[in-house]
Amino acid sequence: MKISIIIPSFNRENLISETLDSVLSQSYQNWECLVVDDGSTDQTTSIIKDFAKKDIRIKYFTRPATSQKGANACRNYGISQSKGDYLVFLDSDDLLASWALAERISFTEQNPSFEVCFFPGLLFNKSPGDNNRLWNSIKPETDLITRFLTSDIPWQTTGGFWERKTLLEKSLTWNEGLMDWQDGDFHLKALLKGFKLKEVDVLPDYFIRIATNGASNISSKEKSERKIGMITYLHKVGSDMQGNYNTSKKTSIYATAAEITSDINSELT
Repeated sequence: MKISIIIPSFNRENLISETLDSVLSQSYQNWECLVVDDGSTDQTTSIIKDFAKKDIRIKYFTRPATSQKGANACRNYGISQSKGDYLVFLDSDDLLASWALAERISFTEQNPSFEVCFFPGLLFNKSPGDNNRLWNSIKPETDLITRFLTSDIPWQTTGGFWERKTLLEKSLTWNEGLMDWQDGDFHLKALLKGFKLKEVDVLPDYFIRIATNGASNISSKEKSERKIGMITYLHKVGSDMQGNYNTSKKTSIYATAAEITSDINSELT
């Protein structure tokens, strides 16, 4: 079975080498790595091309000019170019443990009825092991939709191991209009589309870098615009749920939207 690893990149000259080295370290060898650049202006492109010259399994792409700028457009383009039986979405600053692909393919082969399996990840600051925070513990007693709505996000981008055939058949794509909550949206849509999923209780097999800059650099106007976008998104999710979940879940979604609206109003007064 072949695995496609899809990485969106933008101005990651200081980190992309470490990420690609973690791909090259995999004990499972039947993979391809598609790096889709989003218009980097530093040395990211040159670094990726150097890796691609050394190993033909690493493939460099640029986001089509006709697509909206952003990581999600890069991920969607990566899906369209992929040839694997399974997909892994890896962020350009995160790392795979050397056993990640081997563990995932082994579990999937032993449990072929699942269309996506989610594996745990471990946060880190500068190097794996310097932080013991998990993303995110399995809570079988709590409804997954409820976890999303209470910001207890069950899965991070790299945690999913997706059956490519099913992902295409169910038309699951990354929302290219979202600036925030990109993986949350993607995973929630998978729930609503009825993917057969399994949360796998094993040791963490990937490492999530804790950002040192980000929200603090976002202006108040941008924060409000993002919150307004989330309100629109939540209302759309509520209308799309139809009969999949009971009325109380829909009410929770609309209540969350109302809370964000109240938050914006308080910021503007």
